[in-house]
Amino acid sequence: MGPGRVVAGILAIVLPLAAEPTALRCRYPDWSPGTEKIAFSYATDDGGRLRAIATDGTVESLQPAEGDATEPDWSPDGKNVAFTWERNGNRDIAVLNLSSGKTRLVAGNPATDRSPSWSPDGKRIAFCSDRDSGQDIYVVTVGGDEVARLTTDPAADTAPTWSPDGKTIAFCSERDGISQLYLMNPDGSDQRLAVAAFATAPDWSRDGKRIAFAGEPPDPDPTGPLPKSICVLDVAAGTVNRLGTTARGSDPSWSPDGKEIAFTISGRLYVVAADGGSLRELSLF
Repeated sequence: MGPGRVVAGILAIVLPLAAEPTALRCRYPDWSPGTEKIAFSYATDDGGRLRAIATDGTVESLQPAEGDATEPDWSPDGKNVAFTWERNGNRDIAVLNLSSGKTRLVAGNPATDRSPSWSPDGKRIAFCSDRDSGQDIYVVTVGGDEVARLTTDPAADTAPTWSPDGKTIAFCSERDGISQLYLMNPDGSDQRLAVAAFATAPDWSRDGKRIAFAGEPPDPDPTGPLPKSICVLDVAAGTVNRLGTTARGSDPSWSPDGKEIAFTISGRLYVVAADGGSLRELSLF
């Protein structure tokens, strides 16, 4: 591993492209409840893998014993990671206990279930599924004994994420022709458009005041189309700030202190200041 330095608690190391596996494609970073680790998934020629990068720059495996694992989401107490688990061609929601290393299904179904998001009290997990023909949002108890369907629109509803106070679920919907950011109550009531802009992969800040997403601001640039970037919605004001250093960015995840956002660009993992300032790449190998 090449030379590196500690920057704001994360070891940032820059390596030439040839030093990394050519098949490496990082996605879905998720900051732990503490500032110590960022979980992420990456695709290789051998399938999906889960890893976490720690504050000292070391990378550890969070991989279940078998199958492909993507879309990690830390439990509120940091003791478990929910993820999308693919085995034998079927995707399910599973939970990995970090202490025991054991994995169990939570929302096993012949349909495709994906994109888990823990409720703040750790008792439920929101996810999206095509189990009732369309792509909709569901909630399952962590024990897996109760599943509730929250959306029924014919358009695709995806990418749920729970607000820190547990009172709202943000999600993406194509019911207006393109993927846009919506909000609803945890029982599926009061579904409403949050901002009229292209949006994917939303994530709430820990204070509940902002939502980061990958997309475009509501007002297009008069000089021409902008590439997809990381944007931040002020929930109360309804305003969107596009982080200019994040062109082509995807999969944002807030740091616990709200000062930074982890995200990916073309399969590489980055961290940017929440105001769009300093940007750095996190080297993983």
